[in-house]
Amino acid sequence: MPPVCDIPLYSSREGVTGIELVGLNSYATLDRIIYLKQPMRQLDSEDRFRALLENVRLGQMTQVDVDLLNTREISRLNDNEMREFTNAIMVFADRGSKDACDMLVN
Repeated sequence: MPPVCDIPLYSSREGVTGIELVGLNSYATLDRIIYLKQPMRQLDSEDRFRALLENVRLGQMTQVDVDLLNTREISRLNDNEMREFTNAIMVFADRGSKDACDMLVN
């Protein structure tokens, strides 16, 4: 899938400025390619989630999309589902969200 609401860093464009220029310059410094041997995108069995990602990318989320995402809210997961995330990498927008998640997991 292409990036959300933007042009890929590997594209060449004239007149790029600001944060786009920073991104293009950062991409140009990469000196290694990693080939994945296994598809890492969503499987055909995950069509609903794939559609959700496409809607997010296009900025056209529906209430059905929001409802699906809300089913994965950490406070709604059962114990077995929580264990699946024991070693997961999680990214948070701020320290407060991280701390709240730590309290739920620990």
